[in-house]
Amino acid sequence: MRCKRPLPKQVGRVLVIAGVLIVSYLVLPSGFWWFLVGVGMIVAGVCWSKKC
Repeated sequence: MRCKRPLPKQVGRVLVIAGVLIVSYLVLPSGFWWFLVGVGMIVAGVCWSKKC
């Protein structure tokens, strides 16, 4: 009998993404992250305004 994997695929994806973000955080300068936060907020605002 085969054992099922204890972690679903989505949890594995989240862990991989989190690992990439942590490594990127250590390598990239802090100004890049503020730029990324700003772009994310603009995109979220545009998406939110289109839904309403």
